[in-house]
Amino acid sequence: MGTGAYFSIGLLLIAIGLLVWFRVKPGSAPDYQTINFLVTAAEQMLAGRTGEEKLNWVLSEIARLGLFMGVDPRILRVMIESAVYWLKAQSQPQPQIEPMPVAPMPNLSGYTIVDTDPPLRKATSDADSPTSAS
Repeated sequence: MGTGAYFSIGLLLIAIGLLVWFRVKPGSAPDYQTINFLVTAAEQMLAGRTGEEKLNWVLSEIARLGLFMGVDPRILRVMIESAVYWLKAQSQPQPQIEPMPVAPMPNLSGYTIVDTDPPLRKATSDADSPTSAS
């Protein structure tokens, strides 16, 4: 085989390696997002069923779709449980925060706004003034 054939085989192996690495890499955002979608779908479609039935459905869908191959099942279970926790946390009613009371504005009628031009200056004694030089 020539150099070009080895080069082509090398590129093919690198491409396959990258595809497998990106597909199996645990903890990436698309992986976790897929888990979230499946957990949400299980909660919606299997309402009224036990958590174990929902878990089995999510696991069977992962297997059917060929996702997370090579990922430790314990890690996969942790990802599913985390998605369930956040889904339930979002569905809980959030406590209502009361707005802070605002003090009423004082009645300013009868007051006059005074323009202080030139700006106010610190009062000085006559001894400090330039005209009292001896």
